[in-house]
Amino acid sequence: MTASDVKKFLQMIVMKANVSPDAKKIVEEWCGHYPGKIIQVETEGEVYHVILTKKKVKFAEGEYPSPDLIFKGDSKAFMDVFTGKKLMKDAMNSWELVVMGAAHEALPMARLITTVLMGV
Repeated sequence: MTASDVKKFLQMIVMKANVSPDAKKIVEEWCGHYPGKIIQVETEGEVYHVILTKKKVKFAEGEYPSPDLIFKGDSKAFMDVFTGKKLMKDAMNSWELVVMGAAHEALPMARLITTVLMGV
């Protein structure tokens, strides 16, 4: 796994989240009364972020000044967690994946990814 694999994975999630009615519902409920959510991923010297609003989900490269949540770790750990090969708590306990910020935001992110991957 490489940072490029993580980038492609996030871009695929974003693309599918914008067309899936179930994913759109998750994002809308997740945003609630907030204008949106920002989830940042830092892996192997690369930084990406996903911008979630009730209208659209977007992918961007680079650092966001104040993300709600940051995932930091190697690309394998990130991909293992978000494809269900490894539990997030196990990756966090072993320090393979560091979660900074509003950690509770990881749960709806995982739900969104699962919904998109399952094609629900």
